[in-house]
Amino acid sequence: MNILFLTDIPPCTNFTAGIIVNKWCDFLIEDGHEISFALVAEPSLSFDIPSDKILKIKFLKIPKPREYWNIPKGNSMRSTFGEFRSLIMNNKIAIFDIPKIAKAINEFGKEQKADVVFSLIQGQTLTRLTRKASRGIGVPYVAQCWDPLEWWLRDYGFDKITSTINMLEFAEVAKNARKFASMSWAMSNMFENEYSAKCVTNIPGLEAGRVESKIKMNKNIFKIAFAGQLYAIEEFEVLIKALDLMNWEFNGKKIQLELFGKSFSDKYKQKKNIKIRGYFNQEKLLDELASADLLYCPYWFDRKFEKACRISFPSKLTSYLKTAKPILMHAPEYASPRILLEEYKAAYICDSLDVNNMEKLLRRIISDKTRETVGERGYMVFEKFLTYDQMKKSLFVSLGIMKRKEIIKFESVRKIYER
Repeated sequence: MNILFLTDIPPCTNFTAGIIVNKWCDFLIEDGHEISFALVAEPSLSFDIPSDKILKIKFLKIPKPREYWNIPKGNSMRSTFGEFRSLIMNNKIAIFDIPKIAKAINEFGKEQKADVVFSLIQGQTLTRLTRKASRGIGVPYVAQCWDPLEWWLRDYGFDKITSTINMLEFAEVAKNARKFASMSWAMSNMFENEYSAKCVTNIPGLEAGRVESKIKMNKNIFKIAFAGQLYAIEEFEVLIKALDLMNWEFNGKKIQLELFGKSFSDKYKQKKNIKIRGYFNQEKLLDELASADLLYCPYWFDRKFEKACRISFPSKLTSYLKTAKPILMHAPEYASPRILLEEYKAAYICDSLDVNNMEKLLRRIISDKTRETVGERGYMVFEKFLTYDQMKKSLFVSLGIMKRKEIIKFESVRKIYER
């Protein structure tokens, strides 16, 4: 099969989405398929594309039109001038720029003799290009959705009229795709119900096998680790306050919190029991996480983030589960990752923002002699649902290379989100 990727992110090693795309390319190339990329990317971004991909893949590179035209939050002119500027400029791009980009992609797709367009939808530009590319090249398309489009439109400050136009197009893209791939089981259920999309769940995985840390553990320290971007700030503060109440020690052990990621507030640097470790590549990060005693995963309790909680699935959780270390899931009852972990009794659950409750739970976890069993159950979830094998199968089902029956076990977990 000859597959044309339509995307704003190439296979690369310096962006999370790019790492996922790079692995997809490995799967397809190893299976004998040909790949080409219509890359419509932000001109300011620099991508570390692996040398083997540069040699094996044909690229058409097109600068993505500017997509943020509103006024930054906090500016008094945002609700008036910002909305007007968004309306004018975004629709000007849709009317004049998008057709030119689509024409270039159509010519490239025909040159490459593409059999299918694989559109990785992110934002207005990719949404509006997907069906145009499919029609212009004369082949079907498969769509992969990273996050619901309305989140992106909200974050980029789109006006209501343009947002409505884009959401109507997104609905058509979802409904008419040969397959519509999403990043979580709950998201697949939502898209099927809202758009009658033919969904396949395509969660990023990792190589099968347990991580055996090479780092020597200090028996006098109870180490809690967090990895990734910290979105749930209020929830994280509850953890900090609970640890403050415990004076950062319990049962003769000092408690240490280690943070792995690109950016954390400077205020956490002032606490002697918090270590900001920075960004690590995947292999090194897994080694570090496997040396921890507990892995922390917070999700929003604020109802304005309810939809995000219900359908998103954090990539950090896959890494956590692979280590076979116990997880502390701090989330409301409707949160997608919590539902999965509760189903398999694969985590400790904190279900409130009450600091005293968090403190009691931490004391129970540190005292729990069966703590390793919780981690083992988490590892079983990883092996069952989140390995490269399942990731490859779901990709191939999405593209029509493999039949859906190959991922029945993987997709069966969706039933727990239908309750």
